[in-house]
Parts: sequence; structure tokens; C-alpha cells
Amino acid sequence: MATKYDIDFKKMIVSLYQNGEKVKDLTSEYGISDKNIYAWLKEQYNFSDLDSNVVKIETPLLDSTFDYIVFYAQGLKDNSIIITDDGWTIDNLNSYGINFDGRSKT
Repeated sequence: MATKYDIDFKKMIVSLYQNGEKVKDLTSEYGISDKNIYAWLKEQYNFSDLDSNVVKIETPLLDSTFDYIVFYAQGLKDNSIIITDDGWTIDNLNSYGINFDGRSKT
């Protein structure tokens, strides 16, 4: 029989993850599966339509400055999709000295 976890316990685990705890450590310390943790994180995603072809995707994941990672998905006329974070990730990497000055040769 599957174990039922109350909402406060789930929130605590998600909060611990968001504060830097590794899933591996949470599973061993609290005796829960990594599948449960990932499912609880997935529940924290929020999708909102900004206009007819742009969706904002808010994640429960944190970047290195402990800000939530947000993406935007834009549907194009040719039915392709562009995913962007409005440059936050690139700017964040640049602030740590990682630069993208050209195309990859691989």
C-alpha cells in the first residue's frame, strides 16, 4: 500500500529542496522515494498565458542566486516553439565568468 503524505510534509520537503538539499539526501533522511519528491516539485509548476502565443512557465527550481527559474514558451507560425528565459540564465553565467562569444564548433 502506498504511503500518504500530508500537505505540510510535502511543502517541507519542497522547501528543503529549494534551500539546497539534494534529492538523494532527502530520500535517505526522510525515507521517501525520489519519485515522490519530483512529483511534488512538478505540482509547483505554474503555467499562465501571457497572450495568444506566449506561455509563462514558473518552476519550483532555484538558480544559483536562489531566484525561481522562469521560462517563456512562444509558439511560432510554423508550429515550432521557442523557449527562453529572457536572458537571465546567460546573464547569470556571465556574472560567474562564463561567456558565450560565438557558435560552438561541435
